[in-house]
Amino acid sequence: MSMEHKAFIFDTVGFNKDLREIIIAAGITNDTGSLKSFITENMGKVRSIYTGELLNAGWEEELENGGVQELSDFAMTIYYSQEEDLGLYYAWDSLIETLQVTSTRFHPEYYILGRALESGAFRLDPGGMGMGFVYAEDIPFICNELIHGLSTLNQTAFLRDNLL
Repeated sequence: MSMEHKAFIFDTVGFNKDLREIIIAAGITNDTGSLKSFITENMGKVRSIYTGELLNAGWEEELENGGVQELSDFAMTIYYSQEEDLGLYYAWDSLIETLQVTSTRFHPEYYILGRALESGAFRLDPGGMGMGFVYAEDIPFICNELIHGLSTLNQTAFLRDNLL
């Protein structure tokens, strides 16, 4: 059984500027202090990953384990809206299979799953189900390839259905 795919418009520029290095350093050292400080300093913008509500002074009571992955998950809510899921739900693995048989600029999985944030032995994966980023500068290439690819697939299907 396939897992549900989720995708969000994510402010990678802001994330890379403000939070990326904090997460990497915390992940490498397993020191959560800088992540907790980031969350506290951004109170009023950070949301609960469990309820979607803005965090308040007692936010640490919500934590299940308080580790780097969970705190990173909380901190990243500044950069996307949890209510605006644009994911492919259960169809994502079929789309990857289709992309694997076409010629693409990027690795086929990048189009659907993004690229992981990792450094050394640390890999950001807050939910334990995989997580990646598709970067804004790649979107025009991806859109063009997907539009061209769909056109090619539609032409192939038309030829198969009507001429063969």
